[in-house]
Amino acid sequence: MKEKLMMISLGLLPLIMVLGNSTLIPLLPNIQQSLGLNELQTGFILSAFTIPAAILIPIAGILSDRYGRKKLILISLTFIMVGSVISFLSMAIPNEAFSILIGGRVIQGMGAAGTTTLAMALVGDVFHNDKRATALGLLEVYNGVGKVIAPIIGATVGLVIWSAVFIVYPLVALMAFLGISRYVENVKGSENVLGIRAYFQQAFRIVYQRKKELFPLFFIGGVGLFIVFGVLYFLSFLIQETYHIDGFLREQLFSSLSVR
Repeated sequence: MKEKLMMISLGLLPLIMVLGNSTLIPLLPNIQQSLGLNELQTGFILSAFTIPAAILIPIAGILSDRYGRKKLILISLTFIMVGSVISFLSMAIPNEAFSILIGGRVIQGMGAAGTTTLAMALVGDVFHNDKRATALGLLEVYNGVGKVIAPIIGATVGLVIWSAVFIVYPLVALMAFLGISRYVENVKGSENVLGIRAYFQQAFRIVYQRKKELFPLFFIGGVGLFIVFGVLYFLSFLIQETYHIDGFLREQLFSSLSVR
């Protein structure tokens, strides 16, 4: 039973990573209209989450090697909860709502750096052989489920007000925090790990040595994500402004199109 509860708690981490942007994308037209934003500012609401997460993922991995996966995951979840509360409270100060929202999103993104990747690393530490493969597969299931239900969650809470989505996000993070605190083993970090500078020097050396294989992969992955998020951003406005489909039905249609 404890092992199942541990996997549920860890499975919430990739779900949280997906919820970070996917719950907001269908609500972007509402956010833009509510805050009086232009297209660039609206797009930055997503980038403010994604960029810090991408930058800090390697650093989170290094720190987790030294200080322990569980500790870094709990710290990351705390960042997510704090960032979510700041984002939600942004509406309380209309003149500074966008700046406060972006600040909250950056803090959320910093926390998201320690979710999916550290969950996979922790599974590798705790489980072995067939159990490890099963556990990693379950994490991917949670990731896939998150992509389906995220727009639906955004639709449901968006019926009240778009900022209510920032209430759901910290609640899921709190559930993961409590579950990991109680059910996940505290795997100690190693004292013989590379420092941040040595780690990046070694990483850059490996990338340079294998640049012929890695650079095309990096390029394809970057272009792929750019296209995916660009299409989803376009769909969120197309469905509302061109076809005049709004409310819960719009989010259901968006969810169906984004999954396909």
